[in-house]
Amino acid sequence: MKKYFQFFISAVLCLVAVAMTACGDDDEPQYKIKGDAIDLGLSVNWSSQNLGATNTASYGSLHCWGDSVGGNSTLEGIRVYFRMEDGVEKTYCEWNTTRYGGNNPPMSISGSLLDYARNHWGSLWRLPTKAEWQELIDRCTWTETTQEGIKGVQVTGPNGNSIFLPYSGVRDTGSVTMKNVIGMYWTDASLTAAEQTANNIVSTVRCCAWAVEIHDGKPQFVPQLRCNGLSLRPVIAK
Repeated sequence: MKKYFQFFISAVLCLVAVAMTACGDDDEPQYKIKGDAIDLGLSVNWSSQNLGATNTASYGSLHCWGDSVGGNSTLEGIRVYFRMEDGVEKTYCEWNTTRYGGNNPPMSISGSLLDYARNHWGSLWRLPTKAEWQELIDRCTWTETTQEGIKGVQVTGPNGNSIFLPYSGVRDTGSVTMKNVIGMYWTDASLTAAEQTANNIVSTVRCCAWAVEIHDGKPQFVPQLRCNGLSLRPVIAK
């Protein structure tokens, strides 16, 4: 009877473990599941998957810029509204929070204590810099494709190796939109005051950071409010 009981408990524990593994999707990110370091023939190696993803095709998790612990999505102390002025739509942002890099954010957070990729995958992994994203854009071939029913782009490096960037959408007002339509990925860099003005963003605080938006297979740099939730694709030094 004792042996049977021990076997029963072991079987139950195994079933629980299997169930937890099977249920590990984008709603319960598995941060300890690191991607492989893929050599694309560039200055750094890129992860094979998004942070929070369970495999190379899954969306992963969405994070605010400069959220060191992850999971923070509150807009408390932040007010955003839009206004047409002389035929131009301007974004107004009132920022009164210490979250997401605070009122005076660093120009770069790659590899810092505000870098969520570094904090969860270890000090060798980090958020890619804007220059490293530019290298990925300039030196690689971008092809729109679908993997396991998820739309995205295959990015092929000069050495023939490739990574898949899913269209994970964006969380901009507390809800996630544009999944399977666009990919939106954080860079390390916040906008200067002059860059915000040039992009019709009005605020007393440098409230935005640069992101890479991918739509119809084409990447471009766009400003995003630091409180928005975007994807993270870590890199690691060679």
